[in-house]
Amino acid sequence: AHLFDAWVAARDRLARLTVLGEDEKSPQRYRARLEKARADKDAAERALADRSWEFRNERSRDAAGLPEVRAALPPGSSLVAFVKYPRISRAKAGAAEAASAPPVDAYAAFVLRQGARAPDVVPLGAAKAIDAAVASMRDSMVRTSATLGGPGGTPVTSYRRLAVTLGDLAWRPLERHLAGTKTAFVVPDGSLQLVSFAALPCEADAWLLEKGPVFHYLSAERDLVPSNDVKGAGLLVAGSPDFDSLPLAVDQSAAPRLRGPEPTAPAALVHRGPPPSCRSFASLRFPALPASLGEVEEIAGLWRDASASGNGKGPRASKAGPPLLLSGAAASERAVKENAPGRSVVHLTTHGFFLGECMARASSSGEKTAGDLASAVYAENPLLLSGLAFAGANRRAEAPAGGDDGILTAEEVAALDLTGVSWAVLSACESGLGEARAGEGLFGLRRAFQVAGARTLITSLWPVEDEASRRWMKALYEGRLARGLDTARAVREASLAVLRERRAAGLSDHPFFWAGFLASGDWR
Repeated sequence: AHLFDAWVAARDRLARLTVLGEDEKSPQRYRARLEKARADKDAAERALADRSWEFRNERSRDAAGLPEVRAALPPGSSLVAFVKYPRISRAKAGAAEAASAPPVDAYAAFVLRQGARAPDVVPLGAAKAIDAAVASMRDSMVRTSATLGGPGGTPVTSYRRLAVTLGDLAWRPLERHLAGTKTAFVVPDGSLQLVSFAALPCEADAWLLEKGPVFHYLSAERDLVPSNDVKGAGLLVAGSPDFDSLPLAVDQSAAPRLRGPEPTAPAALVHRGPPPSCRSFASLRFPALPASLGEVEEIAGLWRDASASGNGKGPRASKAGPPLLLSGAAASERAVKENAPGRSVVHLTTHGFFLGECMARASSSGEKTAGDLASAVYAENPLLLSGLAFAGANRRAEAPAGGDDGILTAEEVAALDLTGVSWAVLSACESGLGEARAGEGLFGLRRAFQVAGARTLITSLWPVEDEASRRWMKALYEGRLARGLDTARAVREASLAVLRERRAAGLSDHPFFWAGFLASGDWR
């Protein structure tokens, strides 16, 4: 226990130093502190790993294989596991030339239908083309997000054209292997980890969300096998943080409470995570989220209704009692850390960030600065690249020594014990992003919550709009708590509800508004 505590404390110190950024008055002192924090964290991790080897070795013997995965596929479902791999060139000039040619990255998919003994292997071609199509589609999504909101479909036309290219490369070749499939469990790899397949176009003006199977994402094939992990109880819902409050050195004894109504939302779209400045994350300020308070109130109300009605179909709602709501200054990093363990559902509504693009720009510039060590720390540990903002985040430089700074990084999340959490819902911008590593998954908030023990993550792939997110989340919990849908279908029905609502109102049906969130992990 003391080794674990030392490891958690060391991770917190490193995360806080990295988030605060360089001390312009004394860069040498900052560098020394950062080097010491990294060394302390590494030492604590090694000590804990040495003691944990026997436990990890025992767990590895119980790892599920193909027979267990095959048996866990529900009726009418298929498993689609993508893989990015180095393909050896088959040069026509001869074996010698082929042996000397460098391998070229390619994608393939393993498709295992329920009841089949072995998967079909479907080559998808060079990774360069697929990765380029993913990048173009995502760039279009981010670039046009600020212009959406009214009637008309010009951005949709541009998006559909790019999305058709990706669909032809990565999805159409699989369709004949998926005939009759009602639910597709997808294990993505490489850049495909950043794609919502439900947002790919299909016949006429429809989307795969409407005409294709129900999509659910897995971090690994073994996620299909039922887990016997400890189950938590109750709901923690935190939102509408007061980003301008002073970070707390110690937890306040006053009970967490909701503050008064938020100001009316402006006409322009509000996103839950403005793109951080690549020049200085330390200077980034987080604006208020007008729809955030309404979202947490609606979710808490749905939870109370399910508890009062005795509806046992939801995630333990009938036995949970009243939800715990954190808002305003009470929606602090410390409060989330202390109250999330032991819950069944953890719902966090705030700003999210991912600094991967900023680090890529810094490394490609070739310039040496006093912040190079911080960049090296990011590169070494990508869990420091993403996080969530809570109360006091705009005054994080004023946080007292030993106190929380209002920024909850993925590195800090990974040190929590969330083994009882059935759902972790991150209602924030780009909360599902991370550093994509072929064969290893995404290193970001999604990975961190899984490491911490949460069984299902609901996260976003792009800058989600505040009001659209509130509507989507309300539909999600209505499906889960009131209708008793499993996770995969609750996510699909929420997307369909927002899509149909926008069409009925004559608004754009761009996937930006309804496909940003996806679920990964346990589908039940």
